[in-house]
Order: sequence, then C-alpha cells, then structure tokens
Amino acid sequence: DVRAAVEYAANFGRDTDTIASMAGALCGALSADIPQSWLDALGPEAVDSATELAGTLLNAATERARREQDRIGVALDLLGDAQ
Repeated sequence: DVRAAVEYAANFGRDTDTIASMAGALCGALSADIPQSWLDALGPEAVDSATELAGTLLNAATERARREQDRIGVALDLLGDAQ
C-alpha cells in the first residue's frame, strides 16, 4: 500500500522526507497502486518523465542481468570443460 507506506514513513520521525521518498519509491516499484490524486498533483509531464526513467532503469537492469547470465554460462562451460 503505497499511501500507507509513505504516510507511516513521513510520520516516523528524523529524516522523514528521505524515508518517505524511499518507502514510496520501493512500494511504487512493486505496485501500480499509486493514488491517482498524487499523480494528478504531479501533472502529466512529471508522470511521463518518471515513466520514461522507469523504462530506462528497467532496460539497464535487464541488460545487466543478461550480461550476468552470460558470464555465469561461460563459467559453467569452463567448469564443464575442466571435468
């Protein structure tokens, strides 16, 4: 629940803006249940920018996972050749 996570974090104490931002980012990444009123308050340009950034991050993570999978495959091939 994005709203609950951000509200709890904002009321936690200490560095609440940072904590609420991180909680919102994590929950938002795991759920598409961001309150519409928040999206409306941001405006379409900010939402489009965030959507574009999310796509860029997803592509980077996917590429890194692919490279890691390739690296592991090479290591397994080397292990198989050594036997």
